[in-house]
Amino acid sequence: MHEKARSKRPAAWGPIGLVAILGLGACDAAGSAGDPDAAVGPRRDAQGEGGSPSLGDFGLPDASTEPPAPDADTRPTGDASTADPDAAVPDPDAAIEPPAPDATIEPPAPDAAVTQPCASEGIRRACPPADLVACPGGVQTCTDGLWGACTGPAERCNGLDDDCDGVADEDLGLDAPCMAGVGACGREGVAVCGENGDVVCQGQPGPPAPEACDGVDNDCDGVIDEDFGLGGPCSAGVGACQRDGAQVCVPGGGNACNAVPGEPAQELCNGLDDDCDGAADDGFALDAPCRVGVGECARAGHTICGRDGAATCDTPPGDPIPELCNGLDDDCDGEVDEDFALGSPCDGGDPACPPQGIIVCDAGAAVCSIRPGAPEICDEIDDDCDGQVDEGLGLGEGCTAGTGVCATVGVRTCDGVGGLACDPVDVPRLGVGFGGDGELIVGDRVELEPDRPYEFTRLEIQAGGVLTVRARQPGEVGRLDLRVSEEVVVHAGGRIDLDAAGEPGGPPNGFVARMYLDMWTNGGGTNGMHGQGPGGGGGGWSSPQQIVGSGGGGGYGTRGADGVRCGQDDRNYTVWDDNVGGPVPIAQQSPRASAGGDAHGDDTLDPLVPGSGGGAGGNNYDGGQAGIAGAGGPGGGALRIVTPLLVVEPGGEISADGGPGEPGVNGAYVGGGGGGSGGAVYLAAVTLRLQGAVSALGGAGGAGQAGSNGGAGGEGRIRLDAAAFDAVVDVRPAAGRQDPLACAP
Repeated sequence: MHEKARSKRPAAWGPIGLVAILGLGACDAAGSAGDPDAAVGPRRDAQGEGGSPSLGDFGLPDASTEPPAPDADTRPTGDASTADPDAAVPDPDAAIEPPAPDATIEPPAPDAAVTQPCASEGIRRACPPADLVACPGGVQTCTDGLWGACTGPAERCNGLDDDCDGVADEDLGLDAPCMAGVGACGREGVAVCGENGDVVCQGQPGPPAPEACDGVDNDCDGVIDEDFGLGGPCSAGVGACQRDGAQVCVPGGGNACNAVPGEPAQELCNGLDDDCDGAADDGFALDAPCRVGVGECARAGHTICGRDGAATCDTPPGDPIPELCNGLDDDCDGEVDEDFALGSPCDGGDPACPPQGIIVCDAGAAVCSIRPGAPEICDEIDDDCDGQVDEGLGLGEGCTAGTGVCATVGVRTCDGVGGLACDPVDVPRLGVGFGGDGELIVGDRVELEPDRPYEFTRLEIQAGGVLTVRARQPGEVGRLDLRVSEEVVVHAGGRIDLDAAGEPGGPPNGFVARMYLDMWTNGGGTNGMHGQGPGGGGGGWSSPQQIVGSGGGGGYGTRGADGVRCGQDDRNYTVWDDNVGGPVPIAQQSPRASAGGDAHGDDTLDPLVPGSGGGAGGNNYDGGQAGIAGAGGPGGGALRIVTPLLVVEPGGEISADGGPGEPGVNGAYVGGGGGGSGGAVYLAAVTLRLQGAVSALGGAGGAGQAGSNGGAGGEGRIRLDAAAFDAVVDVRPAAGRQDPLACAP
């Protein structure tokens, strides 16, 4: 077998060199690589696996072929005259696309310009080396027995002729104007090749801005007006004026509904909001109570919408009947007994009866009011001829016309046509309030705040229940003011208790540590400690023969009782005299009383103030013992109740008594405290039913040592205003007062 000729690698492929190499292969007598019948295909490695194609795979010299020795005969065997030893050899490192796995690859054509025949239809081969330089991926396909033109893949933007048409990067629009960025960020640039073989726009986009509703992609995200719900359903107006529309952009970059509300109309009673104010049927008071018809045809119902758009009552009126003489509007014409000349003079026809009566109704018929056995009517005439006028009709009793805040209180009188009327009177003068504090039912002890007006709808004191005020603080007034819009009921065993809730009494005085031989000290001053409040009781003397109980507090219109000094003392005593700077003897004196407090207030109870406190008793010192005088008792509290009806059942009580004075302790001559005065009770009602007790007595005086007793408090005051009284049983102080303690016989 002849050795292939080795020659120098040419700088470039040429048609002559390619032919020479192919010729050498054809003249290889031993069927070597140059044998035209030898199978030409990809070269296999040692394991038989296909590797990358090379020139050797196409019968061309490969870079791995060793060069011949310098002295070797490089001429080929056979017809060597046609071989050019200096012919150019193709570059073995040139990039050659590998053939498809299922294609039969022929060696490249020696010359791209020469059309060459091919063996099998559809086989492919790499383009000639000269073409591969410009079109590295080019291949030829066998068509109709001839190798076709060199073709390549789609053109890419990379500076190469990818589609093997002789032009690089054609038809890609390079250097053409383009837009860098999207939306409002777009800026002019030029088209250039990118890193991945695609065409990109070379330029600097503008900065994005917040999206506005203006048809522009302000935030440069590729979407226009995406934040505004454009085209979404919306409406404008309310009620019958509501119209549908869609969201649109408006000047300024915002969005709004493009719906236009309808025009409002006059509101009708039809379940619709005709005037477009957000409320349907407003102004028609639907479901409110209503009445239709007059007289006996009147019916009650509820307000509804009628078919004509107006409000109507859901109840039809009753049917009228012929008018009767019965005080009713039977024929429903708005007049009562209009056909009977009621009140006209008539003659009873009986000598025992008054000479003249009036026409009245009786069992549906008109008759003369004056006749034996006739019902007594309110006409200031003895209608039944029994010698009594208008008896049994409740004339002068309390009455109420109307309800709630429209209620009118007064006394029952004749109406001038034989009937009864409620004649308004000025009671109660202060009003009953509106019941803002609700209903109060007292079954145990309940303490209210002092000196605060309360407005209840109803007040009930049950058996065992006590209604009072909490202990007063300095500066507060022990007063309870109740306005009750319906009624006040105090049951048996129940009590409204303001005893000792008034002004405090004088405080007890301890022994003053200033003494001399045969000298007795005053207990807080010449007259002791006065109670508080108008007319408070005076204090008691402190010398042995004059130490007496304090006087009681002054009441409404009555002064407090004096304190007393019982017994006689024949010892000689001295007292300190500031004029001489020492003790002086005191002559023996008769028992002396400490004056009670002055009266205060009047029967109007205006102003309404609590009772005064009693004074504290005087002190003494005896045999080394310090005497402690009794404190004065507190006055009774002040109570006002205003209501249409006030009932105190038997065994029930309303009380504002003064508190008792405290006893004196220690020492032979220590005075007891004076009692507090009775308080003030003001009850104003249309009707008073007082079958229990109402009390405002002064408190009893406290007992003193050796009979130095405190005086009783003055009586309080009770004022009762009513249109009608019913069975007043026990009202004190009208029934008496607390008497002071007397000296023992």
